[in-house]
Amino acid sequence: MTKIFSLSIDPQKFSFTNGANKNHAASLFGEQGFCVLPGFLSREETGRLREKYSTEERFHQTPGQDFHKMSACYFYHHKTWKRDEDIYKIVRRAYAVKNQIALQPNSDQFMLAYCYRWRLDPENMESLIDAQLNHTFIRIAKYKGGEGQHGHYDYPGELQCILPLTELGKDYQDGGLVLGAEKGKEIYVDPLVKPGDLIILNSYRKYHSVRPVKCAAGQIGRMHIFMPTIPEYIFARGLGYYYFQDKKWKLYFSLPADPWDKIKYYVRHFTGLARKTTRPIDDGYKS
Repeated sequence: MTKIFSLSIDPQKFSFTNGANKNHAASLFGEQGFCVLPGFLSREETGRLREKYSTEERFHQTPGQDFHKMSACYFYHHKTWKRDEDIYKIVRRAYAVKNQIALQPNSDQFMLAYCYRWRLDPENMESLIDAQLNHTFIRIAKYKGGEGQHGHYDYPGELQCILPLTELGKDYQDGGLVLGAEKGKEIYVDPLVKPGDLIILNSYRKYHSVRPVKCAAGQIGRMHIFMPTIPEYIFARGLGYYYFQDKKWKLYFSLPADPWDKIKYYVRHFTGLARKTTRPIDDGYKS
């Protein structure tokens, strides 16, 4: 059995990297609902990623129901991390900063509760990130031609990291991330950030949308790396396991599973395949 970390752990001792501090926790979990770490990624690296993924063949149009329209390329840790190692290096850096902020005593303690629930040591950041990547996806998204998203909240515990690869005014004329606020006021985030900045959004407390993106001739559009942490009870449709289109006999587990759990999951999975009542986690997506 995995040893539970000490109940006397002191959140004050959690260290920060990449310029994060306790003020970011106050912003993220307070009324503002988001924080920004400027220059998280260098201009050179941001430009390289933009160039590489602007013509990525895996991009495809999302279904577009309820005005969630964009082109996107999806990444799943167990499927693409070797091929997309450059993306996952950034993801791990962003997750480390996000987790450090979310483990501060002035956070809402969802992250610490997650660690207790699954017997994860919050001081072992690499192990914590490995667990989170078991129940989430990463996405590079492109918006143009009026594409965007209606306003919505996300599931409790979902903190999103967003890293812009393009710039308002240069790569697109209008549109982008808008956050709700008290008394009907809105915060228009895109004018506040540059490519390579890291936005961390408290998406379950802050109402948010993507205003329709408009481009002039020759502009690439709005493009970013989207790095959420999907709650473990939501990912894989609540089943606790999932599989990919090209490996239907291999299961991956979004929650810690003992040998007996795994046997039950495989029996349920094979039954679903035989009855054609199950579908892969990447169904309908190129990844």
